[in-house]
Amino acid sequence: MAQFNWTYVSDIGKHYNIGLYHGDKTGHIMVYCNSKIVIIDFNVREPKMYPLFLDDELLEIKIDYRDEKFWYTLDINKEADTPRNRERQKQDRKHWRQTLLFFGGLILAVLLFLSVMRHLHPEEESINVPALLAAEGVTTTAKITKIEAKNEGSLISLTFLADGQVEKHQFTYHQAPPIRLDYGLELAVDDEFAISYAKSQPSAFKLQLNHPTEAQTERYFDLTLQKHLQLNPTQSSAFAKCQLDIAFELKGLEGLADFYFQNSTSSDNPFHNEYSYKRLTRGVPFLERLKARCQ
Repeated sequence: MAQFNWTYVSDIGKHYNIGLYHGDKTGHIMVYCNSKIVIIDFNVREPKMYPLFLDDELLEIKIDYRDEKFWYTLDINKEADTPRNRERQKQDRKHWRQTLLFFGGLILAVLLFLSVMRHLHPEEESINVPALLAAEGVTTTAKITKIEAKNEGSLISLTFLADGQVEKHQFTYHQAPPIRLDYGLELAVDDEFAISYAKSQPSAFKLQLNHPTEAQTERYFDLTLQKHLQLNPTQSSAFAKCQLDIAFELKGLEGLADFYFQNSTSSDNPFHNEYSYKRLTRGVPFLERLKARCQ
């Protein structure tokens, strides 16, 4: 005899113990609920279904025959037209509307945020700067007009000529002032660098801080020479200039930075300081050229 048991807990927490007996020889079916017989059927030898209402919930006891064996399941019917299912569908529609309203409000909030950001930063709207510069980039000279400290770094203002028109733009740099460039010298107002901009959209640009103009390089040289003479007042201007020429030949702008920051400590400037200056000026290549050209 086949025997199965299920436990059903209603929404109000009431427990129902449901059992089923199915005779092997007779095929008779008996279903009980909490020790009370609720269904009797005879000679059941093929698939069948028995409805069972518990607390307005429609349950279905299903008997299937597969692979020469009977299978028994207890399921809740949520599709039939019952008062409980009508209430369930009503609640589902309510929850679905609430879900739609939530995601609709979320989408509107995101769209509003993006709209505000585009209004505050119109120059950042979907501009593929590298692609524009690759397709129609023009190189010219830009001048730094202002450097302001900001929470996120520095706000740098610059100007350049584009097709005869003066372009004024700003961009955020990741360092706070004073800004030390890759070659060690500091960025200052009136400094000049190469800049690439898109011919059809000059607001798409890239300032090349590692490519100072020839005039800017001369300015770095003059500033370094003044600083070096201030720190070494017994040297002649010609001798000092000869030293800087050698430093520039050996290390480029980084050589000038070693001279400019020769009185800085490593904590003040980890890359260009008293030690880097001494390492350069006491090195064999520097001393050989100094002896040959600056005596």
